Amino acid sequence: MADDPDLNRHVAHFLLKQNEIAGRIVDAMMAKDLHGMNAATHELADLKAAHQDLADDIAKYGANTRTPAAPQAPALEPAKPRRARTPSK
Repeated sequence: MADDPDLNRHVAHFLLKQNEIAGRIVDAMMAKDLHGMNAATHELADLKAAHQDLADDIAKYGANTRTPAAPQAPALEPAKPRRARTPSK
């Protein structure tokens, strides 16, 4: 996105705020601060709602520059079922 500085700034701002809020969530979890964790989680939801247009802007940028979409990760094979434990005597 080097040729679109506004979009680049918008993405950088969003990622910076998201990282700051995620750090506060982790800090609150480690401190077992339920109120702080809930407040930071709501702040993260508000940030996401305020930047809903960002995904559309990135998609439009990709369509206009004919940038191919990121490759999809290969599908993972389902995990093998675990063997049932036999009760210990």
